[in-house]
Amino acid sequence: MQQIAKIAVAAIISYIFTKSALPIFLTKLSKAGMGGFDLNKPRENQKEKTPEAGGIVGLFVFSMICGLFKGIHGLLSACICSGLLGFADNVLNLEWRWKLIVPAFTLIPLCSYYQENYNFDIQFLGFNFTLPTALTYAYIIFFSIFCQNAVNIYAGINGIEVGQSIVAQLFALIYLVMKNINQPFTGGYYYSAIISTIFIATSLALLKFNKYPAKVFVGDVFTYFAGCVYVTSAVCGDYLIMAIFLYFMQMINFLLSVPQLIGIIPCPRHRLPQLNKDDGKLYGKTENWNLINQYLLRIVRAGLGEKQIWQHLITIQVIGSACILCIYKLSLK
Repeated sequence: MQQIAKIAVAAIISYIFTKSALPIFLTKLSKAGMGGFDLNKPRENQKEKTPEAGGIVGLFVFSMICGLFKGIHGLLSACICSGLLGFADNVLNLEWRWKLIVPAFTLIPLCSYYQENYNFDIQFLGFNFTLPTALTYAYIIFFSIFCQNAVNIYAGINGIEVGQSIVAQLFALIYLVMKNINQPFTGGYYYSAIISTIFIATSLALLKFNKYPAKVFVGDVFTYFAGCVYVTSAVCGDYLIMAIFLYFMQMINFLLSVPQLIGIIPCPRHRLPQLNKDDGKLYGKTENWNLINQYLLRIVRAGLGEKQIWQHLITIQVIGSACILCIYKLSLK
């Protein structure tokens, strides 16, 4: 109980720090020229640019608070480096090769931790197969790179990057507790709970400023940081397989995006829905192959307000994640 209380207090402090620091940093980001206009809103209604890369505040608070817990410092290196890579991308607009090469090196300590503490066992049709070390390293690295970029491309409306990350991390934390309910609250279980809880706390504070109408854009710094935190918590908690299923919304968006990502279909820089200035609603564009546009085109078949789209997609993610955990629970009986 004492450990749970410490994590709870740390989460509350993280939320308060992030919420308090954001207004200060927003001014500094604007003065530094880091900002942009919201493309989903009429340009004439925007007097000033919205500050960008606000996710750097969440990264700082997360790193400082998690660093107060013993034994976890080495596991934070990948998260911090990924967040800084995202910040560099916001400032320098890095080429894709750097986004693939750098994480491969920063994730090595995380891979080593997993290999020292767990075996990557795959059970299928009654057979049990342990993945060799090299393939385990490759899986963790590629999965982390995927998660970071999956959050990045599942974007386009206020609050969606932060919202999707909170939901995925929250249900991952619930699964972690379900999986280890009768186990001692130590080691990887403990570290994973710390990382997940502090991340959720800082992200909830970010969401207050990033939700519609956004007062800040979280930037690539948040999307890279969020994706790496998700993988780090999965590595510590030994739930790399379940982590794939709980990223189902990001998977769907990625699969829809593949034709544009590999160049079969022309890919615009911003794959946003179309704003209708007459009714203020967003409508799906047939040329944009991603979840937001295709949801509006194929499922809703009409326009929605930006806040409504966020509510629809997050609700679907919550219900889908709950169903996945229910299926897992039933499979144990």
